[in-house]
Amino acid sequence: MERPRPADGGEYLGRWEKSLPVGFGLRATTANTYGHQLQWAVPRIGGILLRELSAEHVRLLYRDLLDHGARGGKPLSVSSVQGVHRVLHKAFDDAVKDGLLFQNPLTRVKRPVADRRPEMRSWSVEDALKFLAAIEGDRLYAMWFLFLTTGMRRGEVAGLRWSDVNLETGSIAVRSQRTTINHEVVVNDPKTPSSRAPVAIDADVVEALRRHRREQLEERRVMGDGWHESGLVFVWADGRPIHPQNLTRICKRISEEAGVRPVTPHALRHTCASLLVEAGIPLKVVQERLRHASYSTTADLYAHVGGGIQQEAANKIETILRPAGASLDV
Repeated sequence: MERPRPADGGEYLGRWEKSLPVGFGLRATTANTYGHQLQWAVPRIGGILLRELSAEHVRLLYRDLLDHGARGGKPLSVSSVQGVHRVLHKAFDDAVKDGLLFQNPLTRVKRPVADRRPEMRSWSVEDALKFLAAIEGDRLYAMWFLFLTTGMRRGEVAGLRWSDVNLETGSIAVRSQRTTINHEVVVNDPKTPSSRAPVAIDADVVEALRRHRREQLEERRVMGDGWHESGLVFVWADGRPIHPQNLTRICKRISEEAGVRPVTPHALRHTCASLLVEAGIPLKVVQERLRHASYSTTADLYAHVGGGIQQEAANKIETILRPAGASLDV
């Protein structure tokens, strides 16, 4: 009887991806991300027999991706290669559990680390004010104001329903998000328990949402039978839901028209966080505001923003410890 040919890495990873338990503990968007990450890896290591795949093969893979793994032979970002590392680690862990590998080669490979902190693309307070002033008459003004003041994610804002908004108590319940897979809209629950935490809104945001609600009801009256009822807060003038990727295109366009650096909705989230830190809000509070799953995520992203605050703290402690009337001269 002929022995079956040993599987190579590409065959195994293809089977592994198809066996992912989508809908049973794994989100479709997560599985889609795994698929994109494997597309970078499989052409480079897929032909190597699974049992012969070594840590050196993986290191060479990462080096190749970092040098020219992106489209057009350009370098692939460190964060993208980190994603490849995570998905390969998970896939080969499963191979060990299934008895196909004795040891996961990823256990002897360090996760790629950036030489420097990635730049957070955000606005200054002057830019944010200039943007809001320029779009004051925009029919979606309340949405952009919400992005800047709450740091909500694009999918959360795109999926926000009026039933999730309590204008009396000034709070928003994040119950769903509208994201995309290959341009197709997917409605998901919030990714983590922390993402489901209520979002507080102040009086100005409440007033902006009240005004938006009145205008939307008028649009609904004018459209009559042509209105598409979705229950969503932010829709087109005929009630049709706005595709999440359209929000990114619109954001870039109107920010450029406002005379500020074009950004994405995700950059508005960064802007919200940066302005909070610069205002002296503790990072723990910023974490809760952004609903990050861990404090370390917030600290890694924004601890550097408050450099002036650190200097102010240094000056204060120096003043406290300096004896009354003492000179700074030594």
